[in-house]
Amino acid sequence: MGKDRDKPFLADGSLVEDYTLLFNYWEIAKARDVSIAEKAVLSHKDFNELERIVNIFRGHSIVELINYFKNSMKNRIDPKIAVEAYKKTYGVEVEENIAVDKLATILASWLMEAARQLKIISYHSWRNT
Repeated sequence: MGKDRDKPFLADGSLVEDYTLLFNYWEIAKARDVSIAEKAVLSHKDFNELERIVNIFRGHSIVELINYFKNSMKNRIDPKIAVEAYKKTYGVEVEENIAVDKLATILASWLMEAARQLKIISYHSWRNT
């Protein structure tokens, strides 16, 4: 699978080269409880909040936006499933906070990629994860 695996809806790969960890998280989460997997998907609330932030705080860097959203997205990730997905993806077991942080970064970066596709924000290609 790896880097050639499909990207999530509206992802363009400009910030996240490999979405395998997120796909593995969804797969494991769906097997346990679909609602857990659904929390780790972008929603209209994410886009509304991004538009609000961009309109209020013009000039924020893409890194600042990713960090802002990463912090709020951590609450949407099940730590135990994150560790399991991380181990499945990378072959190593890490602490919950590391796995959750990586997944939250991927989610926040996906939001930026999707927002770029929807012309909410613009940036030059740069790989974050």
